[in-house]
Amino acid sequence: MVANLRAKLAPRRAETISCDKTLASEMFLYLVPISTSRSVNAEYGSRPSRWSIVRETPLTATERTRSALPSVPDRAPRIVPIVDLQLRDQVVLVIGGTGLIGSAVVARLHAEGATAIAASRHPGNDGIMIDAADEQSLADGVAEVIRRHGRIDALVVTAAPAAQTLDPSRSSDPDQVMGAIEAKAMVFLRAATAVIPTMKKAGYGRIVAISGQNAFLTGSITGSVRNAATIVVAENLADELANTGILVNAVSPGTVTTDTGQEVQPGRPGSSTPQQVADLVVFLCSPLSAVSAESIAVGHRVLGVTSL
Repeated sequence: MVANLRAKLAPRRAETISCDKTLASEMFLYLVPISTSRSVNAEYGSRPSRWSIVRETPLTATERTRSALPSVPDRAPRIVPIVDLQLRDQVVLVIGGTGLIGSAVVARLHAEGATAIAASRHPGNDGIMIDAADEQSLADGVAEVIRRHGRIDALVVTAAPAAQTLDPSRSSDPDQVMGAIEAKAMVFLRAATAVIPTMKKAGYGRIVAISGQNAFLTGSITGSVRNAATIVVAENLADELANTGILVNAVSPGTVTTDTGQEVQPGRPGSSTPQQVADLVVFLCSPLSAVSAESIAVGHRVLGVTSL
């Protein structure tokens, strides 16, 4: 059967067919999203047994005279499952939601149908005001989200001063180091502890911190310690919350940039776009995630290091 189908796949005209994953793999065809993905998921659940793929069939003699034959795509075959992250109507609080990464996370959540609340010291029309460094502001902001929406299903904390704001000449200055820990690791801890009670009551929750791969590099005590501390806080919270239904993780980007063509240098982390960071964060916020107590690199972990 596979041999017969291959013989019919002269690379000419594309048409969509449906088959199982094994057959799609053997035929080296391309799977593409389909407009009926919602009904497919309703029929087959979050692990679909059917796949929508593109195959190419020969042009007719008339079609051949009208246009030149298209070239075969020069790329490896790939098969991508249809996934519904099940985030529709989930309530997600994004602290630091107007920043570079935070705004990408909010946009991605909205695209998945989630109710995403962008919180910051200077929120837009749809956000709420939260100063993450102020415990009372955090408590008031969390209470307001619960008042409006009844619950908080997931928390993302991206609020922290950008690495560029750290003074490299004061890297080992105790005051700068402590200030950086306070502004990142302690902000995450305060935010997490503010939402944990309502998540425990629901028996469900997802908490994600944005750390950074500087945690695994020397050269800046301030940069290393503030990110390492954030990861350690996340891992400890995850262990404390084991068996409660609440999962806690840290996402560690390298350089965040819109230029994805940068070569990864030995001893350095890779770069990623805000949208690529957001893709991972949003998955970790979803009911499909079973990951907890992990720090996950985005872009590429530090090149040349076998374990961290």
